Amino acid sequence: MAAIAQGVYARGLHGNASSSFTDRFKHVVRPLAKTGCSFFDPRFVANYPFPSYLESGKFSQRGRQILAQVKEFMDDYIYPAEKEVYEYVSKPENTWSIPPIIEELKDKARMAGLWNLFLSGVSGLTQFEYAPMAEEMGRCPFASEVFNCNAPDTGNMEVLYLYGNHEQKEKWLQPLLNGKIRSCFSMSEPDVASSDASNMQCTITRVGNEYEVNGIKWWSSGAGDPRCKVAIVMGVTNPNADRLKRHSMIIVPLDTP
Repeated sequence: MAAIAQGVYARGLHGNASSSFTDRFKHVVRPLAKTGCSFFDPRFVANYPFPSYLESGKFSQRGRQILAQVKEFMDDYIYPAEKEVYEYVSKPENTWSIPPIIEELKDKARMAGLWNLFLSGVSGLTQFEYAPMAEEMGRCPFASEVFNCNAPDTGNMEVLYLYGNHEQKEKWLQPLLNGKIRSCFSMSEPDVASSDASNMQCTITRVGNEYEVNGIKWWSSGAGDPRCKVAIVMGVTNPNADRLKRHSMIIVPLDTP
């Protein structure tokens, strides 16, 4: 974390960061590094009273119950399925093909109410309560998909939930929440360092009642999934604005010509 914070601050100094707040990171580098180094001291580890999530007053009884259910589901269904999933995806002919057991496990998780836990407005869980659940899911590469808590769909669903209009929510958000389709996020471009969005070359131009998207995107996670039906694409809509305020995101159905 200290190294990441230092990197963000350095990018700000060089002028190639996507945020205007990168100077704030200089204040956290040294404390993070000091904390990290202290973990190498066995006396610190032995004496430090690491707090438990479950001992925190911020963790509700419902949150404890769902966390226990997630752990039980992992033990009963996810871990026993690992061998079958890995054998399936390791075969070249199954590239971008979905192991049937994944859909079976998704049905079980949905029936158990362990579904869309990441989205506070739907699950009723706080981010603090969801964090250890995400930790449990992270113990297996495909577990988060089983609970419909997998990226990039999580970020796309959050965007649609917070900012989508009624029609967009009906057409795209609801199928994503139901786990019936997948989505991708298209930011990276082949010819520029796209992690700094101010370098972006893809343009989004309004033409009458439509938009023309002109650019090349790659590394769009999940785009090769046969269930992927929609992309959220980032591009330049106002090239004359401040370098950090030129961009917008647009919903692009993958069957768009």
